[in-house]
Amino acid sequence: MIRYHFNIRDGTYIPDCEGSVLPTLGHAHREAVCLAGYVLMTQPGKFWNGEAWFVEVTLDDGTMLFRVKFQAESFTA
Repeated sequence: MIRYHFNIRDGTYIPDCEGSVLPTLGHAHREAVCLAGYVLMTQPGKFWNGEAWFVEVTLDDGTMLFRVKFQAESFTA
C-alpha cells in the first residue's frame, strides 16, 4: 500500500503532512475528488473569487502524481 498526500491550494497552501495509506491509485483519485467536494461545501463563498483551486496528490518524497483543478467563473453582475 502507498501513502498519498492530499495537499490543497486555494490561494494558500495547505499541506497534508500525515497522508493516507490507500491500496490503489484509483482510490487516491476518488479521495481527491471527495476532498475537493468537501472543500467546496465548506467554503463556497471563498471559491467564487475566480482563482483556480487544486488538490495536489503527492507521494512521501514529494513526487506529484496528479492534481484536481476546480474553478468557478461567473458571467453575471
